[in-house]
Amino acid sequence: MQIDDKKYCFIYSTYSYKIFNNAKIVDCAGNTMHKFAVGNGINDVQTNGNNELWVSYADYGIYSFSSTAIEKRGLNCFDKYGKLIYAYHHSPLIDECNMLNVISDTEILINIYSGSIKSWYALGIIKNKNIKKIIEWRVPSRILAYSDNKILVMGYYLNEIKSKFKLLDIADEPMDIGTFEFYNEEKEQLNCVHAQKDQLFFWKNSLLYTASIGELEMTRKN
Repeated sequence: MQIDDKKYCFIYSTYSYKIFNNAKIVDCAGNTMHKFAVGNGINDVQTNGNNELWVSYADYGIYSFSSTAIEKRGLNCFDKYGKLIYAYHHSPLIDECNMLNVISDTEILINIYSGSIKSWYALGIIKNKNIKKIIEWRVPSRILAYSDNKILVMGYYLNEIKSKFKLLDIADEPMDIGTFEFYNEEKEQLNCVHAQKDQLFFWKNSLLYTASIGELEMTRKN
């Protein structure tokens, strides 16, 4: 996870309560510059161009034993020195933050599980650390790419191989505008391992593949 072009962040424990300072910032020479705690039960960590570190948490982090645990809000933002500069405090409450995508320096996309709403799941866009949009839906996806009110969401049925995605328009209510399945040159299914901004990242046979919403939109038009 890159903080800027000269510093990198490493998370080396996501679930052990025996390790407190589980994040460190190192320079290009490998020297540790800062070491701090980002909590346990981590689902995902991403950075933006403002040197901010966004962290999402699973239910076992949110419902940890300590009432003062930093994980309990489900979503946090830290500066590069480890200072907590934002903790989720909106409605609906987060029981698990399934997905995090830092889509710009000022916006993030989250998909949360919340027992406080009928749909169980909600897609949220947070801009300048305030809620911009909440859409209640029944999509438990842990991988989402985003661009200009369009999202690539992993197929509604969670398979071991994450190769099938739906393209949705979320300008108003989510509208299905296409389905895509990803293969390599040997016609083997590609397994999606990550999404950030408008891109999906796939891993197969020691090779990394990418696909963006813009590329898929051009394919649909052709």
